[in-house]
Amino acid sequence: MTYYLGLDMGTGSVGWAATDKNYKLIRAKGKDLWGVRLFQTAKTAAERRSHRVARLRRQREKVRIGYLKTIFSDAINKVDPGFFQRLDDSFFYAEDKNINQPYALFADTGYTDVDYYRDYPTIFHLRSTLIHDTSPKDVRLVYLAVLNMFKHRGHFLASNLSENGVDDFGDIYQQWCKSVPKPVQISDPEAKTEKIENILSKAGISNTRRLEALLEVFGIKRRDAFAEVLKLWCGLKGNLSKIWSETDFSDLDNTKPALSFKDSNLDMVLSQLEEILPDEDYSWLMLTKQIYDWSLLSGMMKDASGKSYDYLSDARVASYQKHSEDLKTLKRFYHDNHLSAAYDQMFRVMGKDNYSAYAGSVQSKKEVVRRGASCGIEELYKRIKKDLKPVPDCETKQIILENIERGTFLPKQLTRDNGVIPNQIHVHELKAILKNAENYLPFLKEGSELTNSEKILQLFQFQIPYYVGPLYSDENNYAWVVRKEGGRVFPWNFAEKVDEKASAEGFISELVARCTYLDNEKVLPKASLLYEKFMVLNELNNLRINGERISVDIKQELYQNLFTRGKKVTLKKSEGLFGGQRIFCL
Repeated sequence: MTYYLGLDMGTGSVGWAATDKNYKLIRAKGKDLWGVRLFQTAKTAAERRSHRVARLRRQREKVRIGYLKTIFSDAINKVDPGFFQRLDDSFFYAEDKNINQPYALFADTGYTDVDYYRDYPTIFHLRSTLIHDTSPKDVRLVYLAVLNMFKHRGHFLASNLSENGVDDFGDIYQQWCKSVPKPVQISDPEAKTEKIENILSKAGISNTRRLEALLEVFGIKRRDAFAEVLKLWCGLKGNLSKIWSETDFSDLDNTKPALSFKDSNLDMVLSQLEEILPDEDYSWLMLTKQIYDWSLLSGMMKDASGKSYDYLSDARVASYQKHSEDLKTLKRFYHDNHLSAAYDQMFRVMGKDNYSAYAGSVQSKKEVVRRGASCGIEELYKRIKKDLKPVPDCETKQIILENIERGTFLPKQLTRDNGVIPNQIHVHELKAILKNAENYLPFLKEGSELTNSEKILQLFQFQIPYYVGPLYSDENNYAWVVRKEGGRVFPWNFAEKVDEKASAEGFISELVARCTYLDNEKVLPKASLLYEKFMVLNELNNLRINGERISVDIKQELYQNLFTRGKKVTLKKSEGLFGGQRIFCL
């Protein structure tokens, strides 16, 4: 029997039907032979790759910390043989610990964890002390400070930064000005560099006031399209459809085509915008984010009065003290104005928009919770404003509201803004800590070719080049590294162990796909000159003159005289080749 089988294949289903020669459904066993099979839509390797990258990053961190532990172990074991075991057990519940004892760090006679946290409320207090105090300190304190820095090394996105970690604003801004896309209309932006730098780096002003100052510098109004770009600089929400009015943003998951570099879902939105915007426009958007990051980092290293700090730890200590003072002021305000019910809801229960959720813990006679609900700074500010609204105006209320307006009320140590901190800032601190510690910890100066301090610094600063990839070979072919010789790889022997040039070539060859038509041939890059020429000529094939397809000679004339000259091909330029007559159609 002759029959036709029709298939309708989708990403999550396959529809099928069997017909005879006249395209009528065939019946078998009392049923028409048609149906659909549903299955789960296939996923890309992005999620699996992200897990693999995170796992590899964690493994490398463990190796770095393991070597750091090796350097300090002899000196620490002489003082406290159980220190590392207690440190390892500090992550577990009491019943899961190898050694059941109340302390996680210090269990000395006369000095325990209670004393440690009284002396150093945060790790930044310890780091600041080790930087500025040259008197001998316990080797365990030095280890804890360096260990914390090894866990939070900062980003490596700007390898050319100075030691203080703050890039030159002029360089970033000049690069931004040169890349401004056509939809953005701006006159003589480079003449305003110094004024813009002063506004973006100024401490103690709100983002709204910062925006108003920038609008005045550029001489524009809030309703202008370029004002949306300035909003992005200030961390406010900018309307993307105003910046790129002819671009379709319907594929964005956001309800509105708006973006703020402070959004919690920023990474997801940027990945979607990378698919929507042209390459040059997306690169310019990332330069815009770089200006925002510069402003954020510059503000981190200053207090409300504009005083600059040499070290991040000093800025963090000042931030901690500011938070403590603000908290006392807020609690006293609630008490003085008899807001007992609001006080209980703010501090004594774990809610969705109160201080307990913001701090991540609550401790009162009624309830003790750790790591409960979470609350962002904006939600907390709204709640505080709501509680303060019925209270008559007074000096304390005015101070609280002004701090909220500037975004400096109850600052936190750990926020997503820490992602803008580069490795160089931490290196600056680490060098100062090790320099002081060498005076009372002689093992840091020991070593043949490199001292232990130099090895610690190299471990801290080193990053395996992306084109080298994993340093091991596995059966899953996720590694392409070419080794000169076996053995453990460290920053100081990397050149002897790894062939960088061959590994880079392997990296590129892994990325190049194979042609599906010509067996075993490599495909051309999409941005290569040869493939772009093919795409242009392929598009010209659809061009007609007076309803007739163009000849090869005309096609070559168009290509040579239009597409290889100038930046943009227009209909007017095309018709200019033929005496200005409107003769083209598709």
